[in-house]
Amino acid sequence: MKEFETPITQLFRFGLRTDKLNSLNNPGCVTCMNLKPSEFRMEGQKSLIDPFPRPLVKIDENLPQLFKGRKDTYLCARHYIYKVMPDYSLVPLTTWFYSAEHWSFADFGPYVVFNNGNLNIRVDISSGDYYFAPEDEIPNCKVLCNFRGQLFIANTDKGPNWVEWSKIGVQDFSLDGENTAGYIPMPWQGQVYALRILTTSKNSLGMDQQTMLVYGDQGITSLYPVSSPASTYGMELLTYYGIAGKGAVGGDENVHLFVDERGYLRRITAKGIERLGYQEFFEPMLGENITISYDQNRGDFYIAGDTNCYVFSDNQLYEISQLVRTGVFTDGAFVCVKQENLSNDRLFVSNSFDLNIRTIKTITEVLLGSSGNAEVALYWRNNKQDEFRLSSYKRVGPSGRVSPHVSGVEFRLVIRSSDPDIQLDSGYIRWKLTDKRAIRGMYGLAKASAESD
Repeated sequence: MKEFETPITQLFRFGLRTDKLNSLNNPGCVTCMNLKPSEFRMEGQKSLIDPFPRPLVKIDENLPQLFKGRKDTYLCARHYIYKVMPDYSLVPLTTWFYSAEHWSFADFGPYVVFNNGNLNIRVDISSGDYYFAPEDEIPNCKVLCNFRGQLFIANTDKGPNWVEWSKIGVQDFSLDGENTAGYIPMPWQGQVYALRILTTSKNSLGMDQQTMLVYGDQGITSLYPVSSPASTYGMELLTYYGIAGKGAVGGDENVHLFVDERGYLRRITAKGIERLGYQEFFEPMLGENITISYDQNRGDFYIAGDTNCYVFSDNQLYEISQLVRTGVFTDGAFVCVKQENLSNDRLFVSNSFDLNIRTIKTITEVLLGSSGNAEVALYWRNNKQDEFRLSSYKRVGPSGRVSPHVSGVEFRLVIRSSDPDIQLDSGYIRWKLTDKRAIRGMYGLAKASAESD
């Protein structure tokens, strides 16, 4: 009986599938746990750095949050603000205060301003002195940001979808002939969740041209500076869909990543809004405390819910067992506050494949170009109405070979390993036809890269 050989190297170049529909024989995984795909291989996820003292720092729903300022890094918890020291010890900047909901941060150089959803707190950088800013200085709000030297606030007493901005360089929101302070409601209902700066282009002098993106639960709007007929801000509606929560957007001034209200992962750059997909993974997280942290050095995004954490890296998505609640790149390293799940095993489950022929086949051997210990199994089924069944696991031998001898019409390849240094570089599946009743004429061997009798 002829035996065929089909390469599976490409399976290790892709992370989780972008869409569960029309997935047969398409690249992408159903499960990619603690395995990072890349252009050359799939390798075990390394342990992330969490240097913060326990039990002082702990995950508390959507908190804490880390902010990297121009001079210092801060950790904002439920009832305190801490300054992060070079050795990652924490110095409290405030006494106990009323419970925080979600933090936002504005850095003005000599001083910084924090908002916790209930209070505005101003901290002097040089002295460390702080005070709770009164309403006549900073109006009540739930979100704030520094844009072009102006304090932007949102979700204010004027309305949950209103945005206000101060005069340049001062916390003065009064309207006068200077026309630098102002306010405007967003063209969608609901409430503002976040304010984020995005670079959209460069001017003739090579300087960044930036806009303020206003993220809400029912829309996204751009506020951009205009000089005519007066110096103020114009407004452009970007979407009528919003983001999944107050922390469901992350990034820097060049790229934003967010989970929208339907569970789609999307990216915004100067080129526009791009739908990346992955709804099957993020839709179950809707209603949870979704937070997105960004490693500016590697370009990695960490998207965490209450129990799951995903990494979007090099245009691929995979899952990790380290739940990253918050993280920043500072002092040459990405540091985070994380929670370890019970298992750190590496688990790979491929998308469904039928080897391009709808009849029963037997997979006789799997050959892996890998380093590290691993076990292989196969999910199999005989028609699309059946649930997949899992075969027993078999250990991969020293030569990279394992013989599962599993028959079916559709399969999913499963690889698991407890080796933190596992690498998957290449592979082949060897198989033979078991049921030939569906065959008409000569079967095209080139389709399956058939080998000898």
